[in-house]
Amino acid sequence: MSTNGHPESFDLMARAAGALWVITILCGIFAEAYARGQLIVTDNPGATAHNIMAAQNLFRLGVVADLVTAASMAGATVILYEIFHSSSRPLALGQLSFGLGGCIILAAGLATLSEPLILLGRLAPLGGMTTPSLNLLALGALKSYSVAYTVSLSFFAIQVACLGLLILKSGLVPRVFGILFLIEAAVNSFYPYSLLLAPAFAAKLFPLILLPGFPAEAGFAGWLLLFGIRRNRSAPMVSAEATA
Repeated sequence: MSTNGHPESFDLMARAAGALWVITILCGIFAEAYARGQLIVTDNPGATAHNIMAAQNLFRLGVVADLVTAASMAGATVILYEIFHSSSRPLALGQLSFGLGGCIILAAGLATLSEPLILLGRLAPLGGMTTPSLNLLALGALKSYSVAYTVSLSFFAIQVACLGLLILKSGLVPRVFGILFLIEAAVNSFYPYSLLLAPAFAAKLFPLILLPGFPAEAGFAGWLLLFGIRRNRSAPMVSAEATA
């Protein structure tokens, strides 16, 4: 899609990106805080397995919500590249590459997230393993998914850093969102590595350490959805080819 002229089309793209990001936030909160938050009991495989089997539909909805999260974020990432690439192609490519990379990692981890349903619902009746062993494997699968989620978070940290710089450079949306994204990037870069290197220390920080990202993402998504992009509508946007 060309970046020359048609300010209405760019407003439409911006609002579409905002809508997709809002979907990402809502589905992510539902999956993590509600669907899994009330089913998983920390380091208690028996209670966790019981909760999942007693609320299988809720657990499945959580998996679907995560899939929608990854797909919506991928769509928003592609649209944001189209909006911002005329400001800085290297930064826009960074936003695109690391954003899509994080989405792919998150989506691939859903196979692991689905394992408890396979272990507890399909394999348990076949015998061959004791119930406590299957419960332990199911909890292990959930913990493995949390590692995949953590790795994806490190990719998203780089994405929002690039996006923050693009916002500051372009002026298409209020600069405060660029500053908030850079703060989120710093926090989200620290947390995944601390979780991998010092999990006991990182556990004390969660979930408070993730809070700085909410005003950045919710504010940015809401602004795009409600107001579109801020620029001089009397002048066409300059294409990246023209500024190369």
